[in-house]
Amino acid sequence: MLNKFNLFLDKLLKAIMITSGIFITVTVFIAVVLRYIFEMDLYAIDEFQMLAAYWFYFISAAYASSHGKQITADIITFVLKKESSKLFVSLLVNIISALVLLIFAYWSRDLVAFAITASQKTQVWQISMVFYYFPVVLGLSLMVIFAFRDLASCIYEIVDFNKKQKQVN
Repeated sequence: MLNKFNLFLDKLLKAIMITSGIFITVTVFIAVVLRYIFEMDLYAIDEFQMLAAYWFYFISAAYASSHGKQITADIITFVLKKESSKLFVSLLVNIISALVLLIFAYWSRDLVAFAITASQKTQVWQISMVFYYFPVVLGLSLMVIFAFRDLASCIYEIVDFNKKQKQVN
């Protein structure tokens, strides 16, 4: 059941990334052609491009997190020789990542709440800013889930390592 959900979520995230990426590319191309060849303007298309960019960026970040492909600075693990030290650093990194993402996800929820109470809208098309901020909440919330999944996996790895060490001794 969980594998089916993960597969569905993976496909959904890919679909959102592909759709928003194509939309951004096509609308930028059309805007450039209209502006520089036909000397016309595609009025306020940037409001829709920004909306697609929010979805693209935060869903892509969540997708990268789900596959462990996010940007990391893990040079310390290359320097350390002992497996136990590497596991400890990995645990520390996973704890910090999960906590920082949890804080950002909480703040993003506040951002949406503010957009609702302040009735923020775009200037031209009057699109509610909630639609811009929702992918931030969604992406960060998914990243929190994936960070805690990675933390649990790291803890399992440490427990497994300790069991193997006891068997050797």
